[in-house]
Amino acid sequence: MKYSAISSCLSAVLLCAALLSCGTETPADVPDTTSADETGVQITAAPEEVKPVLRADLPETDFGGKTFTVLGRINNSYDQFNNFEIYAEKENGEVVNDAIFRRNTAIEDAYNVEIAQVLIGDEPHNELQKSVDAGDHLYDTAFIDLWFVGPLIQKGYFLNLYDVEHIDFSKPWWNPGVNEAVSLCGKLYATTSDFSLRDKSRAYILMYNKELTARYDIPDPVQTVRDGKWTVDLVNEYIKYFSSDLDGDGKMGGEFDGFGLAMDSYIAFASFTTGLDNTVITKDADDNPVITMNNEHMAASVEKIMTLTCDPTTAFFCNDFKGIALGDHWMVAADSFNAQRTWMSTSFPHMLQYCSQNTEFEYGVLPFPKLDEAQKDYITMADVYCMLFGIPATTPDPAFSGFMLEALSAASTDTTLAAYYDISCKTKYSYNPESGEMLDLIFQNIRYDPALIYDVGSLFDIITEYLPKEKENNFISLYEKYEKNAQRSLDKLVTAIGELEH
Repeated sequence: MKYSAISSCLSAVLLCAALLSCGTETPADVPDTTSADETGVQITAAPEEVKPVLRADLPETDFGGKTFTVLGRINNSYDQFNNFEIYAEKENGEVVNDAIFRRNTAIEDAYNVEIAQVLIGDEPHNELQKSVDAGDHLYDTAFIDLWFVGPLIQKGYFLNLYDVEHIDFSKPWWNPGVNEAVSLCGKLYATTSDFSLRDKSRAYILMYNKELTARYDIPDPVQTVRDGKWTVDLVNEYIKYFSSDLDGDGKMGGEFDGFGLAMDSYIAFASFTTGLDNTVITKDADDNPVITMNNEHMAASVEKIMTLTCDPTTAFFCNDFKGIALGDHWMVAADSFNAQRTWMSTSFPHMLQYCSQNTEFEYGVLPFPKLDEAQKDYITMADVYCMLFGIPATTPDPAFSGFMLEALSAASTDTTLAAYYDISCKTKYSYNPESGEMLDLIFQNIRYDPALIYDVGSLFDIITEYLPKEKENNFISLYEKYEKNAQRSLDKLVTAIGELEH
């Protein structure tokens, strides 16, 4: 995944106008212009004179007030799952909100068009399916959660983006790494770009307690990362230092004990697997999917990850506390980390604000470890709840959708993306330049495994559910159990994609 341009976004924004005004305190006689946006990120007011630059190579067009409607998601219980990048009703002094509003206003004024959103509670994939089945044209573009988008593609609910006029995938606001992962048989039905922020907010990261690190004389993890020595064996060694019967009941594994590693869900197991440079499905030279899960590298990785994540005296998954946690079991990892009962926790960029508001210690950001020092890159996994967007198959004017997606993607790089990534994530809630450096490193290598998108024969479930839940290394037997069905599913998928007429 490319994000080489992101690190320069902040400089561009600051040259245009003083977007960032980050004081640690607000004087009594100065209005407080900071507040939390829809993602929960604390942000600072942007000056009114900041205006986005329309960089897309698009023809001068007057759409006569036509409305571009985008389908997205809203979750009333956990707002981190909401689409927040599509639309802003008005300026309210929040950097991300105001960047969205100004970007949209610039596009609306330039092309005489209206931008609108429809946010569905938790299940936009069902809404899209009903709409297309009925032959309705309700949405010009739809955002769909990663693990729901594959079945919709297979059943023909999206148009092939390679055939859509105005979309230019050679431009830097598009992501060739995502296209490579999502495309099948030379066709691309869903993707992401600088327009989307949900995929950035749901990229896996690690957070660690810097004070506990110093207390246990652990060498600076950031320097270890720089030296290429941040490996799973090293992390396995470190987390043992923090095992402690803090609740005093004479046994380990309770919600209030001390741990080296806390994980937000069983999916974190797959994120460690991905970090060790494993894939479930790759593509051949003809863009056809091939199962590549069963190999010595994966087997060695699973053995190490089982040791890292499934020892109840040193690590836990939030799922393990379902029904027994005193509060919301999904928050046990974050709460344990914030209470300094855990040294390290899996997390996401959108959680930096929550951590900042609820910690009384300095924390840092790290990438997921490598298998060994010979591994070239640090790799992170796109979470199942990140989102891709596509153009519904019933769209009567695909060129209009293509035009708007190109315009929004191009206009987002130095506006909404910079406001979210450079200001909210890297500046407001990263206490030091090292954490910003680590975020840059993480965002350079976000991996989208086709198996996660297309869910062929439950192969990805082996590392997102079965192994972490059972906590026994029966990887080989599980693979053998699902291999034939997975291959049949994959063959069916290829046939279905090949037969699609759009």
